[in-house]
Amino acid sequence: MPEQPSQEELLDKCAQQNPTYPRAAYAFICNAVHEISRELARLQHRKPSHITGQELCEGLRGLLLREYGRLACDVLAAWNISETADFGNIVYALVDIGLLSVSDEDSRTDFTDVFRFHDAFVRPFSKQTVDKPLPVIEFL
Repeated sequence: MPEQPSQEELLDKCAQQNPTYPRAAYAFICNAVHEISRELARLQHRKPSHITGQELCEGLRGLLLREYGRLACDVLAAWNISETADFGNIVYALVDIGLLSVSDEDSRTDFTDVFRFHDAFVRPFSKQTVDKPLPVIEFL
């Protein structure tokens, strides 16, 4: 009986079959799915279970900010990820290779426009400006 390929071998195969994103992106998302599922289960006092595309995107936002901080946008750009739909493309490539699974209710569109990367990864580090009215200058 042939030996089952390891996760590392499957990630290599996934990156070869889907070269839009580098292997590091597939590995990060694959590991993040499991981590986010466990964290949501812990917060909701339940066993780890299926998570939605939106839950995954929000979890990835927090994870990327924690792990990469100000560099999150740069890391994502290096991985050719520019919108949340890219997360979905990666998830479904991992599903096709057998590393993740989806339910019948899941769809790639669950990942579409969940948030804007600028708002998620740049704005938290921008200087906070208070909108003040401009002074009125009166000429006498």
